[in-house]
Amino acid sequence: MTAAVVVALAGLILSIIGAAWKLCVTVTEATTAVKALTQRIDRLDDDNAKDHTEMWDKIERDEDTLNDHETRISLLEHEHKD
Repeated sequence: MTAAVVVALAGLILSIIGAAWKLCVTVTEATTAVKALTQRIDRLDDDNAKDHTEMWDKIERDEDTLNDHETRISLLEHEHKD
């Protein structure tokens, strides 16, 4: 083999190693980003479930209050008719 062939092969090998290194770094960064997004989505899901529970509790309390008012109005209307 001539020196030119050796230099060309060395250049090719270094180019492949450089590309593989960049790919490895990119994959590592993407993996880190996906893990962070997954944790963030999990926290959002937990917060969302908590918020929905609080909303349903408030709706139930409001329904109870409304039913109480309807009962009181019905009693007052009944008393007024008598």
